[in-house]
Amino acid sequence: MLTTILTLELATAGLNVVLHGRNTTKLEKVQAELKKAHPVRSFRLLVADASLVRGAANLPMNADSGGDHDKDPLLGLDVKAMAKKELDGLHITVLVNNVGGGIKNPLMGDFLEYSHRQNAEAVSKESLFAMHLTHALLPQLRKNRPGGALIISVGSMADVGMPLTAMYSACKAFNKTLFETLALEDKLARVNDGRGNEDERSNVEIMHVRLGDVTDVSWRRGAGTLIMPTPERRRARFLPASGAARVL
Repeated sequence: MLTTILTLELATAGLNVVLHGRNTTKLEKVQAELKKAHPVRSFRLLVADASLVRGAANLPMNADSGGDHDKDPLLGLDVKAMAKKELDGLHITVLVNNVGGGIKNPLMGDFLEYSHRQNAEAVSKESLFAMHLTHALLPQLRKNRPGGALIISVGSMADVGMPLTAMYSACKAFNKTLFETLALEDKLARVNDGRGNEDERSNVEIMHVRLGDVTDVSWRRGAGTLIMPTPERRRARFLPASGAARVL
């Protein structure tokens, strides 16, 4: 729901959007709704399972080597190869990292209730996918002149550590630290290099947003409240804050 609202907001701002998800049917349904609302905008689909990101042992030693990201699904998803194959040639100015959702079965539980597979998939979906995709697209985002570029990392207040959500909380803490640190690196790069030019990294704004619960989603229907607003209210709070150079 939040992703759809953000996409509508970006399309309203005049941007074309690439939608990522792992369920083709659901993506096509959202795509049709978006096209109806913004017929002059382009909405492309990128289908990939973020819970199956390729581990270090199966990644190429040469970081620049290519290959098909889905050539051998037993090895897992090579995010950099996916980005090169699916996004190469596009003029990308905004990256929104909003993949996640926690472990669904059970939604909350003791750490030992979850299998090795569930924990590994949680790390892949909640953290590794965003890390690899940002690493793959950041060089292109840094070259967007004039106008700059924006990276939005959608996090959670669970990053402080919530009982019965150990993996989810840990992954959100990782994401918060990663993107806050990248934002600090961007600030560091704004220092004049002594030749009258700023480092190209100063052209990318990086914003990490910490969200709490929302209502009117698939697992929780109902009107929003002050403590638990709708996704629209959440979006209204943080999307206009880009440019504020702070963590929300």
